[in-house]
Amino acid sequence: MTNTDWSSWKDLQWRRRIETFGDDDRPVLAAGAEGKVDTVCQLGELTDKGRETTLALGERFRHLYVRQLGFMPKIISNADMIYLRATPMQRALDSVQQSFVGMYPLSTRTASFPPPTIITRTPADETLFPNEGNCRRFSQLSRAFAQRNESKEMDYLNSLISKWMPEGSRRVAVDSHPRLSGIMDTVNSTLAHGPKTRLPSAFYDMKGREIIDKIGTEEWFSGYKESEEYRKLGIGALVGDIVTRMVGSAEGSGDDGLLEIAGVDGDLDKGRGAENGVKFAMSGCHDTTLAAILSSLGAFEGGKWPPYTSHVAVELFKDESVRVQDSKPVEPAPRRSFLGSSRKSTKASSVMMRKPMQDLSEEERAKLQGFYVRLRYNDHPVIVPGCRLPGKHLEGDESFCTLSELCDHADEDVATQPAVPSPDGLLIAAIDRSQLLIRSSKDAQIVQRYDLPSGFATLCRFLRWYKAPEVLSMRRRAGDGTSQETANKDRLVLADDNRITVYDIEKSQVYAEISGATCLTKLANVEFGRVPDEVMVFSDFGFKLQIWSLAIKRAVEVKDPKQVLSCYSYRPMTGHLALLTRPGSHDILLIMAPSSYEVLTTSELATVDASGVKYSPDGNWLVTWDAASAGCRLLLLTADGHLFKTYSLPQDEPNLGIRCVEWSPDGERLAIGDYEGRVTILNKKTLIPRLTFVHQPTIDDPHVIVWQEELGPSRTRGYAEARQPAVSPSVDSFPTAKEGSHGITIMEFNVDGSLLASRDGATPSTLRIYAPHSGQSVAALIHHAPIKSIQWHPKFADLVLIQCAIPEPTVYVWRAQWTAPEIFSLSFKAPFGQLKSSWLFSDDECIRYMLGNTEQYAIGQFAPDGEEIPWQGNDECLNGLGPEDMFDEGNSLDLSPIKMPENATSDDTPALGLSTQLGYASAIEDTFHYRRQSQAVT
Repeated sequence: MTNTDWSSWKDLQWRRRIETFGDDDRPVLAAGAEGKVDTVCQLGELTDKGRETTLALGERFRHLYVRQLGFMPKIISNADMIYLRATPMQRALDSVQQSFVGMYPLSTRTASFPPPTIITRTPADETLFPNEGNCRRFSQLSRAFAQRNESKEMDYLNSLISKWMPEGSRRVAVDSHPRLSGIMDTVNSTLAHGPKTRLPSAFYDMKGREIIDKIGTEEWFSGYKESEEYRKLGIGALVGDIVTRMVGSAEGSGDDGLLEIAGVDGDLDKGRGAENGVKFAMSGCHDTTLAAILSSLGAFEGGKWPPYTSHVAVELFKDESVRVQDSKPVEPAPRRSFLGSSRKSTKASSVMMRKPMQDLSEEERAKLQGFYVRLRYNDHPVIVPGCRLPGKHLEGDESFCTLSELCDHADEDVATQPAVPSPDGLLIAAIDRSQLLIRSSKDAQIVQRYDLPSGFATLCRFLRWYKAPEVLSMRRRAGDGTSQETANKDRLVLADDNRITVYDIEKSQVYAEISGATCLTKLANVEFGRVPDEVMVFSDFGFKLQIWSLAIKRAVEVKDPKQVLSCYSYRPMTGHLALLTRPGSHDILLIMAPSSYEVLTTSELATVDASGVKYSPDGNWLVTWDAASAGCRLLLLTADGHLFKTYSLPQDEPNLGIRCVEWSPDGERLAIGDYEGRVTILNKKTLIPRLTFVHQPTIDDPHVIVWQEELGPSRTRGYAEARQPAVSPSVDSFPTAKEGSHGITIMEFNVDGSLLASRDGATPSTLRIYAPHSGQSVAALIHHAPIKSIQWHPKFADLVLIQCAIPEPTVYVWRAQWTAPEIFSLSFKAPFGQLKSSWLFSDDECIRYMLGNTEQYAIGQFAPDGEEIPWQGNDECLNGLGPEDMFDEGNSLDLSPIKMPENATSDDTPALGLSTQLGYASAIEDTFHYRRQSQAVT
């Protein structure tokens, strides 16, 4: 509290009581087991028992680090050598405070001891727990691992406790309401707080508790072991932060946390601890944090759910016998504070920071020599499997991992973008450590390189090439992959949450930069517009869309775009934009003029929740469809957005709704994939079904050739023709492929519309290929793993590239004229991580493809008859920097863009749409992000 003259601050002691609803909705005070009303906790708050155990944890820290090891002082006059941090959850902050008091009680702090600094972050920026709420992709992956709802173990749980589940969610499930993990938390809480808080005895059945623990642990933490992407998105940022602080401590720079906690208002003066580095860091986090760290390092095999007041200690040791010769201290340098103002400091920002190990110089590597890291989980040493190898640990003790090895682990867990080929397939863009490399797909030679800001490679979320609509449309109709229309300019956009950069590859320069584009929220998506001078920036939460014109340095702003991937479509040839918005309770379709993006027509759609919009390839028709919850409903509109015809199934006919929609290349047919495993071909104008293909789990059709993947004696993969009836493996055979386990998840026409390939989520490893003209099923391919993606070749109409969810760098290829499909494998240095495949267009008879992940990529090729041709490219360039790259100075042009005038702000951008400010924007701003002005530079 403050005085009226704002000269000082004072404390106010107050007593809290919690009010709730009583009989007849009367307000009553919430009471505990003995009728007490002054000691009741809100859900999720730290109880008295929790304060007692976290205080005891701090006392254990004092016993070990102060009394036994003498590492920390017995009495402190300030806390500037101690880094304290907590998540936004109040119980985490309370836990840090209690542990700090346990480690340094009042009697061990001097009378002049200033308030300690505790670092917190906004929920959107928090990395101390796996942040599903701020990463859509991680949320999708988490849901994929939360689908274990049908098993004998789950049936046993339901026989015990389902009768106590709420109405509408009677069955206990991993993703039920409450979740299975929430039930586990409640049971454990009541066990910790005595018999007066107990639930019915069925909740404490020993077998049931073991099942809950086992399933809960698998749900939350198995993804860290099975998926590299899961590790990177879930806990990679925190592991990177930990390693950064340890490297900062080893280097003697301010990146050990000192610059965040020491001094007053950023001024690091002597006497406030600024002359000392941080020696001890304590972060209040959650059980999901601890197990995620251990799982990502491979040190949580068979572990049970972390009990209350668990902790992981990460300890840094220095071997004093190791001497680094000619080691120079880091020169002091200005440091920019969180809000951007420059402060003087007696320590410098680390020059190593979060550089990958491959980027460190010999002098920088030498600074890490002699440093070892030990992990302890609940006071027991933990051995990281990767540290067992010779040279990776302290001689004689595998629990002491070298700091260099831990840095390598962190490099693996920091997310980057995979390599992406250009639309014409002639160039490949890849982020290689601190550079953007543009290579030729013919010989793998580096065409251009651009230096990236420090740390950008770990923060980049979007890497997109410009795709000219007319060029792609003409290529599809002509089936020619060799044309080189000048309209397809080679431009590339890279973006993180704060900065968007456009590169002009033809002119070898940075073409434009956009900073602070979304102002209030983070970026949800970044794409080029219809022309290369336009960039579309979607903000999170469906808050707004900005369409930036790089030519005039202005943006058009549209409020409330729908949060679906296909919420917009450009009309071929004319370039009109159809955009789905939802400013209120109804879906609104906007038709906007090219270039100016003036709203030409506004239509209220007769949909409950539109899931997408697509122009036909000839631009004469527009189709939109409803969400599955509204049933099977599709609207055919004229090009200007007026309703022409509606397709729907009768109300009494059971259906689960539409999952995906595709136009045929000639625009004469419309394919609908639904949630019941059916593909329906509609006539464009009448919307009358012409054909229906059904994905049956058992294939028994004499007109269909069924190919089944087989493993040879040396684990070589190949196809063999299967005898019918052939059974496709169900989704239950693949535990990690259950997200959205029903319906047509993949559906794509080939280049001339003569073939259609589709995959049903219920049988995810099977690809069905149909001939829409004849209505015949052509082929079925059954694999050992779920199919991730398919791509028809843009030149050879009967050639399709298939990628399955396997760790090996392998692709599957089917062609109608071949006697059997082919399987090709490429050589990677370390074949792990999420792989992506793509066709590469070529001007010779070789058919080329690319396969890569966030760390490397490779190119394969084969002849039109399916014979594999060895790739003669530079293998070192494909799998990392080669010797010539180390000495190539690259582009010597000045890439500095011309800055836009300072007075150009987001206020200059015209706002379009139908909504007005209803206070929602300020709520997002206050909760998540600081207000930033939008500016573009070209």
